[in-house]
Amino acid sequence: MINNELKSLIEKYCMGKEPTDAQMDEIMDKMLQTQSDPDDVAAYIEELKNGPTYEERLKAEAKAKEEAERKAKEEAERKARQEAERKAKEEAERKARQEAERKAKEEAERKARQEAERKAKEEADRKARQEAERKAQEEADRKARQEAERKRQEAERKVRQEAERKAKEEAERKARYNYNPQPKAHLEYLKKKNQDAKRKSTIKGCLILLAAIAISVLIIFFFVKGCSGKHSSSSDKKKQAVTAISDNDFDFLDDETSELDFSEEETEEDEELNSDIKSKLDAQYDYVYSLSSSGFYKVEKNYKLGLVNKNGKLVTKVKYDYIYDIDKNMNLIKVEVNDKIGFLNAEGKEVVAPKYDYVYSDVSDDNLIKVELNDKLGFLNIKTLKEVTPCIYDYIYSLDEGKYKVEIGEKTGYLNKNGSVASAPK
Repeated sequence: MINNELKSLIEKYCMGKEPTDAQMDEIMDKMLQTQSDPDDVAAYIEELKNGPTYEERLKAEAKAKEEAERKAKEEAERKARQEAERKAKEEAERKARQEAERKAKEEAERKARQEAERKAKEEADRKARQEAERKAQEEADRKARQEAERKRQEAERKVRQEAERKAKEEAERKARYNYNPQPKAHLEYLKKKNQDAKRKSTIKGCLILLAAIAISVLIIFFFVKGCSGKHSSSSDKKKQAVTAISDNDFDFLDDETSELDFSEEETEEDEELNSDIKSKLDAQYDYVYSLSSSGFYKVEKNYKLGLVNKNGKLVTKVKYDYIYDIDKNMNLIKVEVNDKIGFLNAEGKEVVAPKYDYVYSDVSDDNLIKVELNDKLGFLNIKTLKEVTPCIYDYIYSLDEGKYKVEIGEKTGYLNKNGSVASAPK
């Protein structure tokens, strides 16, 4: 091995020439100091003597350095050009992206404005429909209450008049016959006899009305004939026809109608039973509405509504703000509590608790209706009474192929015709 200091010294004295004795002595001293291998030193000296001189080597190194610097400069210039071109290209691409993004943003904003305007219009239309329906329902309820109150007052007036009349008749009867209380069976017999008498009077009145109609027909007939020149003779005939028929001619009805079998007694008893139930309901509740199309009486207490059946039994708790008539398409009764909508079945049982803000009236072929909760839309199956589509969508559109298009924000998806998810919004 040759020490680096010794190697530099050998290169200085021996490169391309024969070293002097003094130079060799200096090399040997350095070799002994560094403890280098003599054979390696001798071989290195011999190698350098046959090569270029030290000055030539310096020139070669300087030339090589210049060549390296030139190439480095060219490489730097090339890289600078490439970098400039790259930067120019990137700047152009950046500007193109910015322009594309600006246009895309403007287009998105334009669509967003259009969509916002469309949604605002739909929301305004929906609220207008809700308000119109609410006002119509309130007006209908108000008129129904007024009509029911009028009928109730009229019925009460008639009941009072009938009670006063019966009390007066009973007092007169007791005064005439020195009345003694009769057994219950006899009272029933008298009641039935009074009912038969009323029926006879009704039938007699009907027959008199028919006779009057017949007389009117005869008068018209003779009047027409009188217009053709036979006025005097027809007048005599009319007078004879009118005088021929009098109330006395209907005395036979008293005997005949007494033998008739009146089968409508059960109907009168039913009406009396309903009247009794109605009276009980009037005493128990603040207001009782007339029998609805659902077959129930709607009752009101403390401004809350419920339903009772024809037997007077409460089938729905008195807790609702509104109870609508039964919907024939859905076979359900819509109810409202605190502006929340639910449903009762045809028996008056609550099957969907009031929780929806709005229920659309259209029913699909698969028994789905659109419901709204917290400004979000979903589907309710009116047969299973289950929410088959949760209220999470901003919009639901019907498609021709039976599916539905849904939107959540800017994301669009699709539902099957039964309300299940066909493609999640993305």
